[in-house]
Amino acid sequence: MSNVKSVNTYAGDLRLVGGRLCLDFVNTVNDHTLEHPREHWCDYGLFLTWARHASALTPAELEEAQAVSSVHPRGAEEALEFARGVRRALYGLFSAAAHGRPCAQSDLETFNTALARVPHPLRLAAGSGGLRWGWPEGINPLERPIWAAIYSAATLLVASELALVHECEGPGCSWLFLDTSRNHSRRWCSMEDCGNLAKARRYYARRH
Repeated sequence: MSNVKSVNTYAGDLRLVGGRLCLDFVNTVNDHTLEHPREHWCDYGLFLTWARHASALTPAELEEAQAVSSVHPRGAEEALEFARGVRRALYGLFSAAAHGRPCAQSDLETFNTALARVPHPLRLAAGSGGLRWGWPEGINPLERPIWAAIYSAATLLVASELALVHECEGPGCSWLFLDTSRNHSRRWCSMEDCGNLAKARRYYARRH
C-alpha cells in the first residue's frame, strides 16, 4: 500500500514546470522527503486528470483508459500503485543526480523493472503536437501514461541534460526541473510559488 496522504488535489491544474514529462510526473507529490507526502493522485481518475493536463495521453487514449478503468477498478488501482512506485524511484534517481550523489541501487532496480514492463515494439507516431511514442495493439491502456513517463526518464537519465536537473530549494517542495536559464542559476520550481515565498521570507527577516 502507498504511504501517501490523500488531500484536496489540483491534479488538473498543477504547474508543469519540470521541462520534461518525467519530471512533471515526479512533481505530482509535494515534498517527497516526508513520510506521508501530499498526494495529488488520490485515485486513478485523478491520475488520468493529470495525464490529460500533462498531454501524456491523446484524447482517444484517455477515453479508452477511462472506459477500461470503470469496468476494471482493481486493474486501475494496480496501475495507480505502479505509477506511484515508478514515481518514487524516479524522484530518488533525479534527486541524487541534482545533488551529485550516487543513486540508490533500489531505485535503479525499480526503474529497470518498470522499463522492462513497457510494451515492445515501440514506434513513433504523429500527433497534433508533433511526434510521440506509439504503442503496439492489444496492450493495457491503464498504464499508457506511465510508459510515456518511463521513456521520457530513460532518455533524460543518460543525456548530458541530466546535469541541468535541479531540485527546488523551497521548504516543503522538492519539485524537480530542468534548468535552462541563461546562467543555470535557477533555484525555484517557479518564481510565482517558492520563489516569491523565499523573497517574502528574506524581506521579513530583514525587517525583524
